[in-house]
Order: sequence, then structure tokens, then C-alpha cells
Amino acid sequence: MTAFLEQYAALRRGCAERSAGGIRWVVSEELEGLGCLHGFTLRFGGVSAPPFDTLNLGYNRPEPAENVTENYRRLAAAAGFDFSTMALCNFCHGDGVETAAAAQCGWGFPNHPAFPPCDALASNDPAVTLVTLHADCMPVFLYDPAKRAGAMIHAGWKGNSLRIGEKAARRLMAAYGCRPKDLRAFFGPSIGPCCFEVDEPVKRVFDAAFPGLPAARWDEARGKYLVDLVMTMAAQLFDCGLPVENMQDAGRCTCCGEGFFSYRRDKKRFGKTGAMAGFLRVPPRA
Repeated sequence: MTAFLEQYAALRRGCAERSAGGIRWVVSEELEGLGCLHGFTLRFGGVSAPPFDTLNLGYNRPEPAENVTENYRRLAAAAGFDFSTMALCNFCHGDGVETAAAAQCGWGFPNHPAFPPCDALASNDPAVTLVTLHADCMPVFLYDPAKRAGAMIHAGWKGNSLRIGEKAARRLMAAYGCRPKDLRAFFGPSIGPCCFEVDEPVKRVFDAAFPGLPAARWDEARGKYLVDLVMTMAAQLFDCGLPVENMQDAGRCTCCGEGFFSYRRDKKRFGKTGAMAGFLRVPPRA
């Protein structure tokens, strides 16, 4: 644990924004430079009405499905991939990892099959664009430029405590021969330790999943524990061999930052909120 915490102190933080056609998304410039098409959407540029204004990408929200589909079409056009290539994760706040290829394009969308309940999709097929949904839960992008394989992960507190990041990384190793030293990880915007308040039972879950890791600290003024999901994600990837120097945190909180949907924040005002998407597609092999 000491070795991890020494490295974690030097974790790279920061991200870049891209935009086209009114759509905005966050990226890692490192992953871009390695040829990995990816991003995490902000809430702008779509057709959804309040409180889902305007780029809601969750079909499980109470708004017309045709609005959500139009939002996906706009995102695909802006980010430079075909709408028909997307495969949507069937998230359940668990630790399941499924693989996807061209045969699964369209899965998770209306009038298509769905994946089994899972919280990560892995692929080495450049024909498929992996998609996960988020509204405070962490999007994690894994990419191996040597094997040109990657994974898109939905990591809420439950999935994080179940070590979904480590399980997705190990699936990449088992399915595509990836090596830990080659994998790159980007932690997209999610609820930060500034805002993620939990009570004693959840704190104990993290203590059990990450013994000795100071991921939950007591805040006397709030009377709550504040959990650092980035620390727990980095720790589980470190445990399966990724050096911290291969990881990057966007450093943006969806709850107190601007431009994001946030379940924690918006449920207090509206009782509901929209969903943002993480997307990842690996480049063709030479």
C-alpha cells in the first residue's frame, strides 16, 4: 500500500475538451495521440427538454426514445463515428464484463438485443464503438496501444468496491493478450471526494474492499465520510500491474462542476436527471 500511495501522489490530472455541432465531450490527449477514439459527453447540444436538457443519452429516463436516439445521432456525427457502430452496456452497478465485436453493433438500443447485465465492455474490434452511461458514476477508459484492445467501464461505488476496473483489465489480458505495462487508463469526470458523501455502512464496504487505503475520510462539518473513487480505481488497477504513471484523472467533479448531469445534485431539485455517455473505439490494426 505504501508503494501505491507514493505513486498516487504523482497521479497525472487534467483533460481536454472537444466540440462540434454544439456537442461537447472530454478526452485524454494521451489516448487521442495513441489513436483511440473516445470521449465523455457533457450535457449540451441535444434535443431533450428540461430537466434532461439537452443531451440526455439514457433510454431509461422518462422522455421520448426518439429524442434520445437523435441525441446519439448528433453525438456520433460530432465525434466522427457511425451511429450504427455503437454497442450500449447494460449496466447494473455490478462487476460483469462482456466482450463486444461487430456482431454486437446496435445492442442495447431500441429494437436490438441487449447484453447480459454488466458494467464494462471490452473489445479489440475497430468496427464497434463501446458505450456506457453515467450521472456521477465514474467512466474508466482502458486502452492497450500494443494489442489495440480497450474497455469502457461504468464504475459507481458498488462496482468500484467490487473491483470492476481490475476485472475489466484482467479480461483484456485474458481475451486479447494485453500486458499491464502496456495498458493506459483514463478516469473521466465523476463525483469527486469533494461531494461524494457516505455513511458508515458504505465506508465499511470500502474498508473491506481496499484494506489500509485511506479512500474514505471523515468530514466533521458534514458529519459524513467523503470517498475518493479515483483513489480506489487507481489502487485496483495498480494491484493488477498497471503503474500509476500509465493512469490519468480528468480531475472534474460531475456534482459541483459545470456542464454535467449529476444524480446526487439534480435529484434534490428535480427528482431525476439525464445521463451522459462514455464511448471508446479502438483503431484498426496495421
